[in-house]
Amino acid sequence: ISRFAPAWGLLTLFLFLSMPLSLMRALTDLSSYMRSVTASDRLSAMVPMGILYSFGTAIIFAALLFKYLHKTQSAYMMHAFPMTRTCLFVTNAVSGLLFWVVPTLFITLCNLTVLAAFGVTSCTGLVWAAFGKWLLAFLCFYGLAVFTMHISGRTVIAILSYAALNFIFLLVPLLVLLLVDFYFMGFDYSVPDLFFWLSPIVAMLRSWTELKTVMAVVYAVLGLVLLVLAWVHYCFRQVERAGDPMVFQWARIAFRVVFTLCCALGFGWILAAFFGLLDAGRNGVFLPYALIGCFLGWFSSSMMLERTVQAF
Repeated sequence: ISRFAPAWGLLTLFLFLSMPLSLMRALTDLSSYMRSVTASDRLSAMVPMGILYSFGTAIIFAALLFKYLHKTQSAYMMHAFPMTRTCLFVTNAVSGLLFWVVPTLFITLCNLTVLAAFGVTSCTGLVWAAFGKWLLAFLCFYGLAVFTMHISGRTVIAILSYAALNFIFLLVPLLVLLLVDFYFMGFDYSVPDLFFWLSPIVAMLRSWTELKTVMAVVYAVLGLVLLVLAWVHYCFRQVERAGDPMVFQWARIAFRVVFTLCCALGFGWILAAFFGLLDAGRNGVFLPYALIGCFLGWFSSSMMLERTVQAF
């Protein structure tokens, strides 16, 4: 807690400047009725702001607490102490949760204090509801962040994996729909709402005005499951794999396949669009360029995994 005090201290400062202080300035010089309306609007706008904060700080806290796994000397040193891996994992995981819970609880109490000072008593439920949504959102993002830190041996790769996993399950179906629309006349290109559930950050921000408790709880449970999976992987993690982009064999396979698929769809679409062959009378040529993207994606992922350009 004392070692990483600057991290959660800065989080508390940013939260205070953007929430209680902003609320206090908005309620100044208003009538009692307008104060209630303004406070309700401000508190509703704080929900997506807190979700964005949780999205960014989750990977920062996970990287700070588990970065010793990505350096060989630090990994050997930490695991030489008379502590079990479960003890190390639980200590760091709970610390990361406290780094979020304590500042947001402090901000919640500050919001209540500001409302009480201006005589607004009808928005107490909104304040605690916002705190609950922030906590559930952080559980989801933090579980995913810790999971990526344990399946990767490099902090940069873990951060990129965290960002990719938040969007890849939405991006791939959208690319597929875009390509199908080019080849079939009359195809319904409207994106089903169910697709947005595949990306927690997109789903939460898209429906922040009516963020359902059930959806937030489902994402929080998913984060807890990922925390348990991270602990299971930690128990079997080889210390000497520190520095490898992907530590486990299944993660290496998944990374190579997903990266290749994204290159085949995305880079192939860019090449076909660049040469003007994608929408030529609805008979565009896409397959050759998709194969080029597939080839480049497969060997690019191989070079990243093997840490060498000699991957042929």
